[in-house]
Amino acid sequence: MKLSILGSGNFLPDTDRNCSSYLLESGKEKLLFDCGRGAISSLIKLKINPYSITRIFISHRHTDHLEEIGSFMALVIASSVKNKFNKNKLYIYGPGGIRAAITSLLKAYDIYSPKNIKKIVIREIKDKRTIKLKNLEVSGFEVSHSDSSKCLSYRVQAEGKIIAYSGDSKDCQGLRNTCKNADLAIIEATLPKSETHLSGEQAGNIARVEGVKELILTHIDKDYLINVISDARKEFRNGEIRVAHDLLQLEF
Repeated sequence: MKLSILGSGNFLPDTDRNCSSYLLESGKEKLLFDCGRGAISSLIKLKINPYSITRIFISHRHTDHLEEIGSFMALVIASSVKNKFNKNKLYIYGPGGIRAAITSLLKAYDIYSPKNIKKIVIREIKDKRTIKLKNLEVSGFEVSHSDSSKCLSYRVQAEGKIIAYSGDSKDCQGLRNTCKNADLAIIEATLPKSETHLSGEQAGNIARVEGVKELILTHIDKDYLINVISDARKEFRNGEIRVAHDLLQLEF
């Protein structure tokens, strides 16, 4: 299994960090978790064909996690020209409300038509529901982040490993369920104090209490980068901690 970090930043412009996007490869599946600004550019830099993405899982509808979905949809709609997505379709998963949001984007980009919509397969995932693919499972857990829309974290089980991805979330039971006994947890740690995001210390506590083996901190405010690991170490003293950066690739 292989993880490629396409974007490790947050919504603020940054020359060194794209917005949230993470690629997980297992067998023939290439699963993209969120697709913020710069995702396709990072794929190209890593020499990964954007047309090879099989499924996209969206955590929530904020722009730094969703902004580049229009570009992926345009690619599959123009697929007769060049490419091949999986069965010439793009599979998009997300929380309740994602179907209406994607439909609105197709209309906004002037690419909505009965023919085109057949190429976009949208599945809304309810809390604690699992998508079972051939050799892996992806479970969605509702988390607390935005009062205006539903948000999900994701738990992937494949090749005997568990990978957790927080999306954006404050400390809540859904996120803790996602991270339970994970071999690797990719957890946001945006600010030392926030009502809608985690701090490094909170991320470390979740990792320690829930039995995470390795922690990747991401979505960090630029001014907090210098202190985020030491904050996480206050709680997560024994496991490995990394700070995510764009184009980092890990095999495990």
